[in-house]
Amino acid sequence: MNFVGMQHLQVHVAGTPDNRDPVIAAQSLANLIQSRIPDKLTPLTVAVYLQGFGHDGHLYSEDGTWAPALRYFCAEDTLPDVLGFPDGSPGDFSNRAYRHPFLLNTTKAGPMRAWTNAFLAELAIRHSAGQIPHPNNFLWTFDTESWIATYGGANAVKMLHEVASRPNIWNTWPVPGSEGWQPPVTRPGWTSNWPISPAPAGKTLKQLYDAQRAIQGANNVTVWPPDIRDAFAGIVSTLRADDPRNQPFMKWYYDITFAAQDAVMFTAAYQPIKTAYPGSLCLNYDSARYDGAIDTTGWWVDPSLP
Repeated sequence: MNFVGMQHLQVHVAGTPDNRDPVIAAQSLANLIQSRIPDKLTPLTVAVYLQGFGHDGHLYSEDGTWAPALRYFCAEDTLPDVLGFPDGSPGDFSNRAYRHPFLLNTTKAGPMRAWTNAFLAELAIRHSAGQIPHPNNFLWTFDTESWIATYGGANAVKMLHEVASRPNIWNTWPVPGSEGWQPPVTRPGWTSNWPISPAPAGKTLKQLYDAQRAIQGANNVTVWPPDIRDAFAGIVSTLRADDPRNQPFMKWYYDITFAAQDAVMFTAAYQPIKTAYPGSLCLNYDSARYDGAIDTTGWWVDPSLP
């Protein structure tokens, strides 16, 4: 097997040689391959690194500095009427009201998925023109590193309290990445229950909370209250996530948000790529397992290791 060195594209920042427009980004990739592979028609394994795909960035304003289509979080993710974040000021972008699992990019209507589909369509044109090997042999690497709920601070607790205060969300919305979940076509409005028919797959936050509650009781540890917002035994939205009162609940919530982060990449990148090119392989930088082996040398500690 011929292995071509990593073909690197910056796809999210304005003013870079690799334009963030999906068509031009695909053309840039084709140009890189043409300049580095003598025989364009030989089936090769090409490693493609799309840097910045699914980043958030400290600049949220739609000023063209970061590509809105590739931003992990969208303006539509902002939960309405969420006020009074304990950490930060209006100028601190960490307090934005998107720190919840129900992101637009976990649906098929998300802009990141649309970008991927346009990018793949242009790659198919370039392959048909004999300019690049078949993308079925590509290895796709991403470096998404946006976190839904950051450790320690009180903003994530505040957001969990806010979501739990909305029964239509807490009781009816399937959590991205939960058991049985598949990307829905789109997401209902914030004040709506999820459409009952057809019911989307996955577990609601209430179901996940009740399941953990049952485990707590079965193991004779601190029994969680029926309502996570209970004034005497639930979370306290003004305290930090690592406060002893909040910590057990937040450990549970962090697992949920990690699964939702993976759901964004599955919906926006892995699923479209694997549908178009089943033989290709995908990974994110913190879970580098092209060969299925446990990663002991990557940038990130493998969670399956002690």
